Amino acid sequence: MVKKENKWFTLSKILGRVQQIFDEQISAHSFWIKVEIAQLKKDRKGHIYLDLVEHNGAYIVAKSRATIWSQTVNHLYGKLGEEVSEVLKVGTEVLCFCELVYSPIYGMSINVLDVDFSFTLGEIERIKQETLKLLNERGLIDLNKQLAYPIVIQRIALVGSVDTAGFIDFVNQLEENDYGFVFEIDYFNCRVQGDNAHIQIIEKLSQIPKDIYDVIVIIRGGGSVLDLSEFNNYNLAEAIAKMHTAVFTGIGHEIDSTIADCVAHTRFKTPSAVAAFIVEKAYQFSVHIQESFDHILSSSKHILEVERLEMNNMAISFNTYTRQWVLEKRRKLLAAMNETVMYSKNRLHVETSTIEVAKQVLKYKPLRELQAEEVRLREKGSLLSFFMEQKLQTSRRELISKEEAIFLQSKSVIDREKKRLEHLESIPTYFNFDSLLKKGFAIIRFNGETIKEHTSLESGDEIEVEIYNKRYQITIDNIKEVEEWMKKSHTKKPQMN
Repeated sequence: MVKKENKWFTLSKILGRVQQIFDEQISAHSFWIKVEIAQLKKDRKGHIYLDLVEHNGAYIVAKSRATIWSQTVNHLYGKLGEEVSEVLKVGTEVLCFCELVYSPIYGMSINVLDVDFSFTLGEIERIKQETLKLLNERGLIDLNKQLAYPIVIQRIALVGSVDTAGFIDFVNQLEENDYGFVFEIDYFNCRVQGDNAHIQIIEKLSQIPKDIYDVIVIIRGGGSVLDLSEFNNYNLAEAIAKMHTAVFTGIGHEIDSTIADCVAHTRFKTPSAVAAFIVEKAYQFSVHIQESFDHILSSSKHILEVERLEMNNMAISFNTYTRQWVLEKRRKLLAAMNETVMYSKNRLHVETSTIEVAKQVLKYKPLRELQAEEVRLREKGSLLSFFMEQKLQTSRRELISKEEAIFLQSKSVIDREKKRLEHLESIPTYFNFDSLLKKGFAIIRFNGETIKEHTSLESGDEIEVEIYNKRYQITIDNIKEVEEWMKKSHTKKPQMN
């Protein structure tokens, strides 16, 4: 049986057939597609390379490479200007007019021929309305509007980009106002345009301390709807709504307001309008104070004039009444004085008699008291002398008893120490050579040196043995080390009393 060979094709032939079908069925056809930009890169020649995707929930269901050639890019910038970069960015959903192209080498890709910017603007508005609905459902639209701010705004936390014209206009209008009002402004510098600018704004808002500022002002210069897309972010709106201090927005833009404007306490069209409002509030308060001062001054003058007239009338009446009162009081005073003189004379006579009686009493009573007190002191002195004598005798007996006890105790200690000293004096005699030799110890020498733990002896060696009264010369005939010598104490250490 002859094996049938498999039919095969080259890759170029297969892909060439694919290109043929593609050119017949798809090529030269243009269409609109709605896609999301997943990646975007622009080269030096002005071409834009994209990765377009379609999502189904969290999953990507389609993906393709796309290109916007520089000629088309220039056309788009001619239609929309610099806002093209706000539409063509990662994460934006766009409506593109496209054509498909296929190459056996590079595969299939999409050429973007045009972009419907109105669709993108519509998507921005749709998302904005959904965000507003969510904020309203969560009670955040009017949350910051419930906060109060002072009649005169002086301490301001300013959030914005210090390099922008709107920022500079706001600061200059406050600092160079026509009335000489002084405002305290602390700057919280951050970007207010571009990707993720809302993150920086939220971070700066979180750094503003509570109970320090009268208001928080967020400002940005003019711009289109696309320029202001960062101010439609839900997280930024939530942060503004939950701020502890009233928030003013001065975002210069077109007629439509941003979500940040909707949740702020008060919205102004431009940064300068915010500054003008703050200066105007201070001016109105100043005018009110001046009017109140003028009214108080005028009222005070009128009251003083009325009071002056009343005081004059009262002075005239008071003078007349005073004269009558003084005459009446003088009459009564003379009568009282005469009565007092008579009463004083009678009283003086009575008191003189009383004093004479008291003199007699005082003359003899102290003497009797002194004699009685002298008797009491003698009795107390005798009793105290008796008790002191008893106490002295008792103390003397206790002192003699303690003296005897100390003497006996000292004698006992001295006797015990004498015995201990005699014992210590006898110890050295126990350890001199004669005493040790008398007890049976011997001194063994080899080659004139005392045998020690490292001395090695062999058969034929001569050793010298010295005892108490003799000395021997001994030649070793046979020697054997029986047991390793251990350092052990065979005598008890004398106890010290």
